[in-house]
Amino acid sequence: MNTAQNLLAMAMQSGYTLTMNGDKLKVKPVPPTGLLEELRAHKAELLTLLSSTPANDANHTVTDRQRTFLKRDPLVTEADLNKMQRQLLGHLLTCRDCAIEEHIYCHLAERTGNGYAAYLTEFPDAAQRHADYVGVVIQARIRGLQAGFTALEALTRQDRDTGRETARGASYGIDKRPAELAFVNHFTACAYCFPRSGKYCGEGRELHELARLETLQ
Repeated sequence: MNTAQNLLAMAMQSGYTLTMNGDKLKVKPVPPTGLLEELRAHKAELLTLLSSTPANDANHTVTDRQRTFLKRDPLVTEADLNKMQRQLLGHLLTCRDCAIEEHIYCHLAERTGNGYAAYLTEFPDAAQRHADYVGVVIQARIRGLQAGFTALEALTRQDRDTGRETARGASYGIDKRPAELAFVNHFTACAYCFPRSGKYCGEGRELHELARLETLQ
């Protein structure tokens, strides 16, 4: 195995997705500077490898990309992961003891949460899938459980239609605006703020008003 082959295998095992677009090499998520420089140095060889690697085709199935990443048949399908996420979402909607971003779960959700974390390890883009799911949880906490299910289904359709390489990052709330992000970051950690009920602590009320004014600008 030559240097480019080793580099490609290492990048994929680390959860990066490499695709080619004409004579351009695309990597998602953005790698650290050291790895990025190595990829650039071997761009020509990597493009040659990718042109003959069907698992990097956006039209190829998620399962095929899993096989390339795992070097075996996957134990978990995308449908299995989606089912686990739906099951966990109802609990995360109201539980303030669970910190989904860090995979910290209360005793009521520990089994399901740890199962979800284990399921993620079967996917090469686990970090992006988790970031997307965190966004779904936040939307559910703001807009309600059905909105969360709708957002989760939208992610699943997006995977089927475009391939995971083009999946967006997590969408927090309505827009990625500074005041809104500050508000969302606060209420997801605050035991006294409940956006759906319009109940906030002092700081939460102030941040909510700033986020509201921001949308009017």
